[in-house]
Amino acid sequence: MRAWRMASALAAVLGGIAVAGAAERGRGITGAEMVEILQDEGYRARLVADRDGDPQIETRMSGVNVFVHFYDCERGRCGSLQFSVGLDLEQGSTLEVVNAFNREFRYTRAYLDDERDPFLEYDFEVLHTDHAAHVASQIELWEQLLGEFLDATGFRDEAEDEDEAPEGGGRSVSDPGSVALTD
Repeated sequence: MRAWRMASALAAVLGGIAVAGAAERGRGITGAEMVEILQDEGYRARLVADRDGDPQIETRMSGVNVFVHFYDCERGRCGSLQFSVGLDLEQGSTLEVVNAFNREFRYTRAYLDDERDPFLEYDFEVLHTDHAAHVASQIELWEQLLGEFLDATGFRDEAEDEDEAPEGGGRSVSDPGSVALTD
């Protein structure tokens, strides 16, 4: 009876260690893994570090500069990501436009900066072991929401009015607080 209890206790401890090890391998994503997924999906991606030393990726989607911010990072693996874009509009935008967008689309967060330039952010977790499939689905959703945001803010109309095709650099806001890790 005593041997059975010891064996059960040992099995529970070893099982817990095995589960913890499996969870650690599947938890989060590295900057390099995210770059690879973006490139596999057809995007250019530049890995940099943010002000805190966490990974950050600079890319372009729907003709504008997009940043991928990494959060909940431990030992080089991060459990959540954020797509972020800021649009430098000549006349800015309005709270009515941003509020209407926020009412219609629940997965994103839109807001205005102090110059009334609209920003859009989309957060999601990366806790699955099949990162590529999960992240690809999140990129697809982000692209749909970003397109809606570009239309809602008039960004595409303003670019056309000024003979500035969005492919030529956009006029999206850059993030000055990053340092290149790769080219």
